[in-house]
Amino acid sequence: MQRHLFLPKQSLKDVRALLRLDEGQIQALDELLGTGESVSLGRPNFAQKVAERLRLEQEAASSVTLVGQFLLTVVEEGHPPDEIIDDMRQFLEQYPEEKGALSSLDAKRKALVAMLTQKPERARALKVRYLQTVSPLAESFRSVCELRPVFKRNESGAEEEIVGYVPTVQLRVTECDTDGNETLNTFNMSPSALKLLAEVIGRTEKKLTAIRQRFGNELLGDVAQGDQS
Repeated sequence: MQRHLFLPKQSLKDVRALLRLDEGQIQALDELLGTGESVSLGRPNFAQKVAERLRLEQEAASSVTLVGQFLLTVVEEGHPPDEIIDDMRQFLEQYPEEKGALSSLDAKRKALVAMLTQKPERARALKVRYLQTVSPLAESFRSVCELRPVFKRNESGAEEEIVGYVPTVQLRVTECDTDGNETLNTFNMSPSALKLLAEVIGRTEKKLTAIRQRFGNELLGDVAQGDQS
């Protein structure tokens, strides 16, 4: 049978953490991974939510979140959950010391297959994310304001004197491509350009407000509307 899942030995820690969960915890993880919020690993609160819901330490929560997300991405590529579990079993069989993990996998197989079965809310969120993603995507913004001194030689010509200051503004934009690689772009801006940018943002917000008023609940992936997909 063709394998769909290839795991490095370093992933044993994360797989063990998943298999240490009881069936109630797996069901709770299933419910969390089935939400639209789960498609964005960049959201820092998701692993914390897993920790609280499953009553796990943060390290264990991060491990089960990571391996659960990874397994779901393999399923979402079109591979059946049952076969993914079979591949996990083959992976563990390579290590004689993992007999306990193997027994746990067999005992919890039904719950794990259910966890890897695609859920409508997550599937919709994935479609929304795909349609929203135009590369490169601006992800974060930061501004830096500085005063730069203007110098002038004094009357004797021997020393420099500060006669005033010039305000400068930098806009730092972090963008991300489809492979997750980040690039920092820095733009120097004059006060007039900064004012123009503020005006453009203001007009854009008004346009979005008009769209929300016109289309309301038809909008998907609009966080301001309360849709966390």
